[in-house]
Amino acid sequence: MVEKVSVIDQDLKSLLSLMGNISKKGFVPSVNYGSSSIGMTLLAELGINYSSTGKPNYRGIVVNASRNKFSTKLNRVNLFAQVPDWTISNCKSSREIVETYGYVTKDGGKKLFCTINSKHNNSQNLRLRIDKSTEILHEEFHSSDIVVNVASWYLNTLKSRLLKTHPITLWVQGNVLKKNGKEYFHYTTATFTGPPNVDAFIDLLNLGTISIDHLISKKENSVSEKGPLFKILRGNFPLLFPIQMSFDLLNLGSFLRK
Repeated sequence: MVEKVSVIDQDLKSLLSLMGNISKKGFVPSVNYGSSSIGMTLLAELGINYSSTGKPNYRGIVVNASRNKFSTKLNRVNLFAQVPDWTISNCKSSREIVETYGYVTKDGGKKLFCTINSKHNNSQNLRLRIDKSTEILHEEFHSSDIVVNVASWYLNTLKSRLLKTHPITLWVQGNVLKKNGKEYFHYTTATFTGPPNVDAFIDLLNLGTISIDHLISKKENSVSEKGPLFKILRGNFPLLFPIQMSFDLLNLGSFLRK
């Protein structure tokens, strides 16, 4: 059941008022290309400068935008990116991970684009495991007769990263229109969440509800890593964020008048 925030913060009302005006515009043209374009376009509409050192925010409220995907299996949301702690990992770099566990691409390079969880091995035989005695999350390679450590994270590092990345957040969803090779976004709904339950975060990792995406590619001598990304299905938000409110951005009148 969605809980109501007891005191409505005026900064949230101000942000939602701006979002309502943006939503009323309908489809707005993308400011760039790629998977991040829906977020970058929203920041431009809000007048928020992008920063590579911290999550974009409006008066302390983190703003996150994603494409509306009608298949719930695809509607996973990025919580944060966090590289492994190489000092406790068998692999000492993203390069070593993709060279050892990646697959060969048509151009002769290598990629490791995959999702990993704690419930079962993926197509690359990778799986997550939490060692509660050492408070470490391990990514492991499993075969019929061996288990090899690939990469590891201290759980306290992941908890701190989650709290820092999403203290309070407005998660915005937008529909996508493609026309003449360009994307347009209509921001239609939003969910406000309060601070996450970090203990639940560990339980959800252990249950496979929260998973990790590798996005590593190697071409010639160059290696690119866009993750690892820790993700959760939007429908599982209440399990991680106890305080939650959902909004139809085209019908905010009654809420803003409170």
